Amino acid sequence: MLKSPTALAMTLGMSLVWKAQILMRQKGINILPTRILSYLTFARGGMNRSMIGLVGGMLGQGTVAAAIFSLFNGGWKRTVTGFRSLFSGNALRGGLAPALMGTGASMLLYDIFTGFPAANRSMAGIAGLLLALQALGSRGGNLRMLATSITSIPNRMTGARTAQPEQATSLLSGTSIGFAASSLMALLPFNFRASYIGIAALIVGIVLKLTAANRQPAMAGGYGMQPGMTGMAPNTAGANPAFAQPGAGGQQGTVQCPKCGKQLASSAKFCPGCGNKMM
Repeated sequence: MLKSPTALAMTLGMSLVWKAQILMRQKGINILPTRILSYLTFARGGMNRSMIGLVGGMLGQGTVAAAIFSLFNGGWKRTVTGFRSLFSGNALRGGLAPALMGTGASMLLYDIFTGFPAANRSMAGIAGLLLALQALGSRGGNLRMLATSITSIPNRMTGARTAQPEQATSLLSGTSIGFAASSLMALLPFNFRASYIGIAALIVGIVLKLTAANRQPAMAGGYGMQPGMTGMAPNTAGANPAFAQPGAGGQQGTVQCPKCGKQLASSAKFCPGCGNKMM
C-alpha cells in the first residue's frame, strides 16, 4: 500500500470519513447524506460495542475498504466474471462440503463484522460478497490463494499438498452465497443472527470433508496404489486383446488405427485410443 500513492490516498480518505462520521454523530448531525455515507463506508462498524466487537467492526471496515479499493483496480470485471461463474455449472463441481464450509465461515464473519443483524450495517456483507466474487472470477489474488490452500489435499507418501481448483471454486462460491444471504437476512423484521445457520453449515461441511478424506486411498503412484505397492500399471495385454500393447505377449506385428493413427497390436479388436473397431 505504501508503494501505491493511490492506495495510500484512499486509505487516508477513508480514515477521515470514518473520523468525520464519529464527530458528526457525537454532535447530533444525522442528515440523509451523512447517513448514506456512513452506510457505504461502514463507519459505524465498531461503535457501541465491546472491545471484541470493536475489533470485529474494524475488520469489517477493512473489508469494506478493500472492496472499495478493488473497484478502482479492475475489480468490476472480476466481479462480473465471478457472478457468472457462480451461476454456471462449475460453481459446485468441487463438491458440497467446501461450499458449505465457505457458506458457514462467511456467515460467522458477517456477525463478527456487524455485531448484530441490522440493515444499516449490511454493507460489510456486501463488501465480503464483492471480494468473494472477485476471487471467484480470477485465478490469483490472496483470497483465491487462501481457498486453494484450505482445499488442497496432502499426499500421505510425500507430505506434499496437491491443489484442488474445483474445490477452491466451490469454497469461494459458498463464501459468496453466505455473505449474500447474511446481508439479505439483515433486512428481516426480526433479529436473527446469520451465525446460527453458519455454525451448522460449517460443521456439516467439515464432517463431509473429513469423511471424504478418509475414504480416499493414499496416492503412491499414478494408479492410486496403497503404500508398499509398486505403482505400476496393471498388465491388461493378456486379459483383453483390445488393449494389448504392441509387441507384447507374442503378438505378431502392429497396425495403425485408421481413425486416430494410434499404433496397436495386429490382433487388437478395438483401438484403445478412440474405441474404433478394427477389422
